[in-house]
Amino acid sequence: MLIPIIILNNSPAVARLWSRERENYKPQLIAPLLQRYKTFSAVISGILTRMPSNQDAPLKTYLVHLARGELAYQFSPEAGRAVFYPRMLCPFTGSDRLEWRISKGLGTVYATTVVHPIEGKPFNVALIDCDEGFRLMSRVENIAPEQVRIGQRVHFRVHQPGGEEPPQPVFAPVEGA
Repeated sequence: MLIPIIILNNSPAVARLWSRERENYKPQLIAPLLQRYKTFSAVISGILTRMPSNQDAPLKTYLVHLARGELAYQFSPEAGRAVFYPRMLCPFTGSDRLEWRISKGLGTVYATTVVHPIEGKPFNVALIDCDEGFRLMSRVENIAPEQVRIGQRVHFRVHQPGGEEPPQPVFAPVEGA
């Protein structure tokens, strides 16, 4: 009998259990591990029986929303949490039930740094906590990179780089905040 081997983590206890499991295939030993690692359980149980087509791929949906000027994210009803970056399975429960929602586009700078490239002007890289409960990496524009501050309120807009590059979410300071 073929048994799929999946490395769940680097724990010696898990490695020993997997070694025993391969020798004496006993589903009762592996069931607790699969419950603990539901994402792997979902994959093994056959939820992912096919690769998504380009039409229903989460990244494609996300980029279509960006092209319309919307910051879309997924929401897991089972976990009751926002999910970002777009995925096929919920990272919290392993469920394939994810709903698309549109962010209001408001957030707070969680962290920021200034990058000084060899060529070109300095720019900031920021982690933004959106009000809907997800965090993304972006940049804050319309302000000097050194003036971006942790805790600063920002609002979303779409940057269209042009050419073959896809649209990108960027942020600007909220006026009066």
